[in-house]
Amino acid sequence: MPPVSMELWARKLEESDLSIRYQYLAELRDNITEICHGPEYKNFLHHLMPLFIKLLSEGQPQFTETPEQKVRFLVLEIFNRLTSNDLLRPYVGALLRLMMELLEKENEDIAVIALRVIIDLHKTFRPSLESEVQPFLDFVMRIYAELPKSVAMTFRDPGTAAPPAAPRDVGLGGSLSLEPAPKVAGQQLVPSMRSFKVLTECPIIVVLLFQLYTKFLPPNINKFMPIIVTALCLQAPQAARAHAELQKPYADFVAAQVKTLSFLAYMLRSFADHLRPYADKIPGAVIQLLHNCPQESAATRKELLIATRHILATDFRHGFVPQIDVLLNEKVLIGTGRTSFDTLRPLAYSTLADLVHHVRNDLSLVQLAQVVHLYSRNIHDQTLPFNIQSMSAKLLLNLVECIVRKSTPDDGHKGRVILMRILDAFVNKFGSLKDQIPKLLAAAATSTPSPNNVGAATAPTAAAGGSTSASGALVVPPAQPHLSLSTSMSSVLVVDQLHGAAAASSAANSTLSSSSAAKTAKNNDSIKDCRQLMKTLVLGLKNIVWGIQSCTPRSLPGSQSAPQSGPKLLSIEESQIFSKLLKNCLRCLPIYSQGPSPSPQEEKDILDYISAVFTMVDQRIFQDVFYTHMPFLFQGIVENQTMLTITQHLLSNPGASRPLAEACLNFLLPRLQHLGGGDKNEAAVTLRLFKLVFSSVSLFADNESVLQPHLATLISHALKYASQSQDATNLFTMLRSLFRSITGGKVDMFLKELLPLVPGFLETLNRLQNSHHFLQMRELFVELALTIPMRLHTLLPFIKLQLPSVLLSLDATAPELVATGLRTLEHWVDQLNPSFLDSVLQDSRTELVQAVWRQLRSQNGGQAMRILGKLGGRSRCFLQQPQKLLKDKAPPRDGLSVGIRFEDNPTTTFSLPLDRAVALCRSKFIPPFDIETKKQAFNFVKSCHDCAVSAQVSIWSSVPKTGAASGTDAQGKPVEVRRRTVAEETVVRMLVECVIAAYSQEKLRAELPHLEAYYDDLVAFYTIETSGDVLIDAVSESLMGEIRYVRESALHAVDVIYRTCQQLDAKHPMLILDELCKRLCDGCHRYEWSAKTGSAQGLAKLIGLMPQSWVQQRLAMLSDSLFFVIQNSSPGETVTVLPDEAKDVLSKVFAKAFQAPAPVGDERPALGSPQRELLGPLVTSLVTHMGSHIGTVRHSARELFSQLTALTHVKPRDLIELSTARTTVVEPLLAEPITNLSIPHQTGIMELITFLLSIDGSRTGEDAAPAPLLSLSPELYRMLEAALVIAGKDDVYTGRSVPQRHLQIY
Repeated sequence: MPPVSMELWARKLEESDLSIRYQYLAELRDNITEICHGPEYKNFLHHLMPLFIKLLSEGQPQFTETPEQKVRFLVLEIFNRLTSNDLLRPYVGALLRLMMELLEKENEDIAVIALRVIIDLHKTFRPSLESEVQPFLDFVMRIYAELPKSVAMTFRDPGTAAPPAAPRDVGLGGSLSLEPAPKVAGQQLVPSMRSFKVLTECPIIVVLLFQLYTKFLPPNINKFMPIIVTALCLQAPQAARAHAELQKPYADFVAAQVKTLSFLAYMLRSFADHLRPYADKIPGAVIQLLHNCPQESAATRKELLIATRHILATDFRHGFVPQIDVLLNEKVLIGTGRTSFDTLRPLAYSTLADLVHHVRNDLSLVQLAQVVHLYSRNIHDQTLPFNIQSMSAKLLLNLVECIVRKSTPDDGHKGRVILMRILDAFVNKFGSLKDQIPKLLAAAATSTPSPNNVGAATAPTAAAGGSTSASGALVVPPAQPHLSLSTSMSSVLVVDQLHGAAAASSAANSTLSSSSAAKTAKNNDSIKDCRQLMKTLVLGLKNIVWGIQSCTPRSLPGSQSAPQSGPKLLSIEESQIFSKLLKNCLRCLPIYSQGPSPSPQEEKDILDYISAVFTMVDQRIFQDVFYTHMPFLFQGIVENQTMLTITQHLLSNPGASRPLAEACLNFLLPRLQHLGGGDKNEAAVTLRLFKLVFSSVSLFADNESVLQPHLATLISHALKYASQSQDATNLFTMLRSLFRSITGGKVDMFLKELLPLVPGFLETLNRLQNSHHFLQMRELFVELALTIPMRLHTLLPFIKLQLPSVLLSLDATAPELVATGLRTLEHWVDQLNPSFLDSVLQDSRTELVQAVWRQLRSQNGGQAMRILGKLGGRSRCFLQQPQKLLKDKAPPRDGLSVGIRFEDNPTTTFSLPLDRAVALCRSKFIPPFDIETKKQAFNFVKSCHDCAVSAQVSIWSSVPKTGAASGTDAQGKPVEVRRRTVAEETVVRMLVECVIAAYSQEKLRAELPHLEAYYDDLVAFYTIETSGDVLIDAVSESLMGEIRYVRESALHAVDVIYRTCQQLDAKHPMLILDELCKRLCDGCHRYEWSAKTGSAQGLAKLIGLMPQSWVQQRLAMLSDSLFFVIQNSSPGETVTVLPDEAKDVLSKVFAKAFQAPAPVGDERPALGSPQRELLGPLVTSLVTHMGSHIGTVRHSARELFSQLTALTHVKPRDLIELSTARTTVVEPLLAEPITNLSIPHQTGIMELITFLLSIDGSRTGEDAAPAPLLSLSPELYRMLEAALVIAGKDDVYTGRSVPQRHLQIY
């Protein structure tokens, strides 16, 4: 706007005609904001305000669209945009009086803007405008009083009615635009006193004035109530509603009534007593407005629902009970408009839910069924937000108790049907959530809205959802609509605030929709709402099931049966609901364990609630559900072990424990084999389920009868599968849990099943206790032997078998196991006859009493002292026998130390031993230490090793292993050299072992590039410069250790030793490999499994490196050592399958030893003389092992014999003829009666005889008829006859199960 003085503008406006004046005013209106905030505002008011007032006061009201009307409208718009500050104060009185005059006589467009100006003036200058409040209130009351006439005149005759103005319903904001609708020239304008638009704005202004001037509220309340109630009850003629020309004024009329209803709702909060006389009319008026509201007026219907909601929050809601059927009609409540359907359903359903919740006790079963039908549909409507679905679920749950109360014994089936519909709706909702939850989680993971997320991601979330108050009642928070009468007066907004809020909201929504952070927040909110819905559904299931059981009719419909007592048996269809409940509900659990902010505790609570539901159902249904879906539940637990909460909860419940324990045992017994191998998660879950079932036996005595039929199968199959599995820890742990659970119950009822198992079981455990298992496993075997759930008098025949376990328990590392052994021994002393006890303890009395004496200083010393006291003189009888002397070893000399001198006494050196520091560093090269710790440990070891080698290697290289020796110095003079101490050799060996362990760390080699070269140089140094004892000790001990990657590092050292020996001309260094081979063969005979495994791997490495002649020279030693590994590897090996590994190594030995030279032409090369000499003893050994009582040894020997046949190209008969097997092995077996042998030995012998008889009798190069390898001698006949007798009598072969036989085979 050009800088022109305000005085000139005033003169131009006064002197110009209407068209020019309109242009000037339009320019002023467009620049009024700049003027009001600039220095010209005072001059503007001084020169132009009187002119504007004069133009409006002296001009005549216009009721057609004329130029003068446009000028007057522009002046009002300028007034509306003025800044309300102190510069305007002198003109406020005149301006307000002018606006009041205009309200009385102007048309509706002018009046609407005048109302806006009045609001602004009262808000800013209210202390000085108090005198103008009552005239305005009187004006509003006159409009309401004249409303019936206005309605009659507007809708009297569509042909004569004045042309209506365009409606102002522009959206869901609830506000009306200040811009007039486009007018046609000559169009009639409605006077303000008959304008529905003016009436629409009046209630808001009245509320504002009552807030600003509270003293006007009491005297005017009685005046307003009758006229506003009358206004609400008015209706336009039906014919007028259908007329196209009257639809716009009709929409304005309904909007005015809705605003009036909002005003009434506001008055109800503080002046309900003044409205009591009209309590019957208000519900009818609300229903009438719901019917009359135009379908296209979504904003008006929204205001109506909000006002209705506030009315329903008062005692007037009881008047709506007769209208509940109308409100349940969605066409009446929401309307048929598409916009209303898409946007108003959350608000409408929450409003209706609020009403139903408060008046539910007044509704009939038919009405309650309608409510259930409506809100069950809402639960499944994925276009509704999750909070509305939760609200619908909460409402249905609040109806359960009411439905139960209204269900009489005569027609209880009606209420039951309704409750089953609710349960079915909940279960089906779980079914839809299980498909929707993965999409929600995927959307949250990618931070992008999922197109299939049709729940909370697409529906509006501004609508209020249901929540539960502290008292458990359903509380629906009020929505936040524009232009609504909220719960407090200060929240009432005027029109300009509405426009500002709408604009700000629109801008904010636009910004958030384009922001990635907003998308992430939206997805996270969706997951939170889904979790809340899931929790609401699960928490309500128990209440629904209780209601179903409470609605028990006297007899089923159409049935003449007697009345039922207790929980009603469900039909097949009803039982299927619980099956779907288990499957669908458990598949929804990822919503808690995955996504943002996982909630494990909430997930566990949900599982507890689900379990509680199944404790309430009929036992037949419970069995049907869990017997059928146990595989599904097991797989779910494998994927998410939190689901174990279900079985834990149900097995600890008195009503559900027995059927679930039976279902679990029937399912787990066929899967018992999986405890010994396969998937670790499945094995862990299986073991956990077994433990839970066994613990339920100790909780409830009824479960003992469930376990009793399966007890023998559990024990016998566990031992059987342990012999075939790679890791039998879980199987024996299961047995320990089984024994512990039975011990505290009625053990007598299990006697029949346990008694046949005890001898073989104890023999097996005694054998396993002396095996090469871990210490923890061996102590587990001891505990199993001591905790057999049988009373002492039934164990008397087997007490000698239990004695070795008592001896081992007294020296155990676990104090609990020691206490068990002492308790068992004390029980024997208390209960057994002394003479019988002495006979039992005769062979082990000394060891037993000494073991008890050793426990006197332990934490079980009191119990040990009590046992010694009860034994009396027998506790000292061991003193009469020779005792083993304990060597008092003096502390060895330090192998490595550092000399320290202090400045005060430099002549005195203090020795700081480093042996323990080296041992400590050796433990730092295994997890869980970090890479920095390993680096520091290696640097320390390297420094110590370099110091030790530099000081001693020149002496060690010329000194024999023991004793003193003499050497010569550089001048040839004799020098006395001291012997090496054990400590010095030990510390150097530890240093080498530390370097081997350091080399095994891949990350450490990456951090220290020189480590690999240092390691190779160290191994080569000890191979060349020393006798090799240190290196051999270190490599063999590393190979025989329990750490796999350290064994791999030691195998690399073997490669370095071999390469070093190959580079030397002398043969002396090859002795290192010979010595290493001997050490490894000795390791095959050691007790520990790791020693056997490492030795077998080391021998495999040597066999691959060394030549054929070297292997042939040591064939007997290698085969004996490896066969010992196969034979001495107990079934149920916990770490690795040693027999298979040893057999593979032995196969490599045979392949290397009998490798034939390259063929010349088509002729096969004949075996050399050295090879033929080796075959005899080797075949004899193989034949001997074919008759072993251990099945693994027999199978390995037969496979190796077949390999030997293929390698040598010699027929089996010829191989046996080369050996002395016939005379040294077969003939002694035929001479001995097999009836004196055990079943395993009989089996081995018969398999050997069968193998020999099956061998082709022909020899290599013979064409004559073959002669049998074994002649049918009398000894052979006797053996076969004895075998047939045994087979005919033995229960094993006739099909009857004798577990003891199987245990002996183990």
